[in-house]
Amino acid sequence: ENSTVDERVNISHIFEEGYSSKGEGRGIGLHNVREILAKYPFSSVSTRSADYLFSQTITFRK
Repeated sequence: ENSTVDERVNISHIFEEGYSSKGEGRGIGLHNVREILAKYPFSSVSTRSADYLFSQTITFRK
């Protein structure tokens, strides 16, 4: 969980390679997360942005 400058972050593009709200030369981390989780069919990531907080929860099920 991280604080954000804006009340809400538009999460529709955050997993795209090269996308970053922090500027150029970034935007590989969440893309890599999505690529890794694609290899595990019982995994998921939940993203939330509200009240100046951004959080993600990764879940692995058996």
